Amino acid sequence: MYTEKAYHIADNCRFCWMCRHVCPVGLVTGKEINTPRAKALLVSMEKRGIPMDREAAASFYECMLCEGCSNDCATGFEPPVFIREARVQAASEGMLPEEVEKVLDRILETGVMYEETEEDPALAEKIRLHQKKASVLVLLGAAARYRVPEMAV
Repeated sequence: MYTEKAYHIADNCRFCWMCRHVCPVGLVTGKEINTPRAKALLVSMEKRGIPMDREAAASFYECMLCEGCSNDCATGFEPPVFIREARVQAASEGMLPEEVEKVLDRILETGVMYEETEEDPALAEKIRLHQKKASVLVLLGAAARYRVPEMAV
């Protein structure tokens, strides 16, 4: 179920084209479904009794939630509000995209979102060698530790 705030934003965004040019996913894919306006239309349709299908649900997970649309909005609306709520709706209706389900299962099982769960041995050695020399601590995120360890040190 969506909040009134989410419906209000979606109803105001559904016929507006003003942020279309700032959506990185929409720009890269060239698909209308990847614009905030299209997502607002989907929420608006659901409000009017047309249920969300799997393709629509998946489109909400293609949004990066970068908030470029919100930052560029001359009227102050925030599409990520209804996009987040649409994700919750999709999850509660069992319509998570397969890729999202895999990541969630992996996190629950290993605590790491990536397939790699062991730290790269070369990175571990470099960290060990720098332990006493470093005057600055840099927190490595999971992306660096597991996906691109060569960038970490």
